[in-house]
Amino acid sequence: MSLWVFGYGSLLWNPGFDVAESVLARLDGWRRAFCMRSIHHRGTPEAPGLVLALDEAAGASCLGLALRVAPGREEETLAYLRERELVSSAYLEVRLPVALADGREVEGLIYVVDTRAKAAKVKVRAYATTKDGYLGVRVWRVG
Repeated sequence: MSLWVFGYGSLLWNPGFDVAESVLARLDGWRRAFCMRSIHHRGTPEAPGLVLALDEAAGASCLGLALRVAPGREEETLAYLRERELVSSAYLEVRLPVALADGREVEGLIYVVDTRAKAAKVKVRAYATTKDGYLGVRVWRVG
């Protein structure tokens, strides 16, 4: 059985694994939202960055890419993605139905925000950016 990964953020431009097929896709019931703090990629322990993650929301949908992992590379890709995406307790790994633009539906491996995690308890009123953090711009709360 093929392993499909739903990409909605950095997986779009930097999947980091061999992709056999890439198809425009939609994930229903989820939205990208500034709902997670990050000390690993967009901030520090002293000044966590605010980042986008998939947050469950009735009636919402998120557009992205469904990436089919190259045959025979599924186990190494899964190990790579777990090391990359599960660097903290902020994400959950789930498998959900993903609608492909060509009419197919596949089960996608997806990393979504764990709303029970401390990093997900964010209330945003306004935000500003600075240039620090491992991957660049850090977004943080104001007010």
